Amino acid sequence: WHPKLTRPTDDIDPEMSLKDPFGSGILIELKPVESLDLEAEEFAISILAAGTRDAIGRLAASHLCRSYDRVLLISLRGQMGAAWIVAAGDEQRVLKEIRVDTGSVAAFSPLPRGQAYLGPMNVRDDSARAELESVLGGALAASAIVFPVYGDERQIATVYCDNGPDETSCLDEIRLCTTRTLLEDALYRLVQSRGWH
Repeated sequence: WHPKLTRPTDDIDPEMSLKDPFGSGILIELKPVESLDLEAEEFAISILAAGTRDAIGRLAASHLCRSYDRVLLISLRGQMGAAWIVAAGDEQRVLKEIRVDTGSVAAFSPLPRGQAYLGPMNVRDDSARAELESVLGGALAASAIVFPVYGDERQIATVYCDNGPDETSCLDEIRLCTTRTLLEDALYRLVQSRGWH
């Protein structure tokens, strides 16, 4: 299969179109992967067995870092996002105090389940840009990939991936789809058994 590419407003509630943040980006449909290769199977076994939110986040970030230079996981609380895991190559950090106003970062606006955004971040606020660049250890990429993570019917996290500030982010749809599906499954199991934290 191939990802479905659409203009962002095609699948967003008309009431949101006046606030459409995406501009020059596109939305990509992330369909469930029908079968897993050996690497993905090992990832599935590990992430579904993980017992904490941070362990789940670390495994998801490591899996994405096989295709992306920088990965940022952000847990959501209303319009505020708390940077949760940041990874660059083999280095990972668990972040506890970094807060980002998602309303000031266009690409962090709510996305439909099963879709990803590919394009510029369109940060409206200089302080939000500085915060994100501090977390990522460098300038924002000209093109990045962002996708939502849902728990039941509510978006509970956002995942940001890029290939560095000077590169256009590649579209590894199989890895993105696998990570999204298994991250949602793992977090759902965790919430059902122990709660979000």
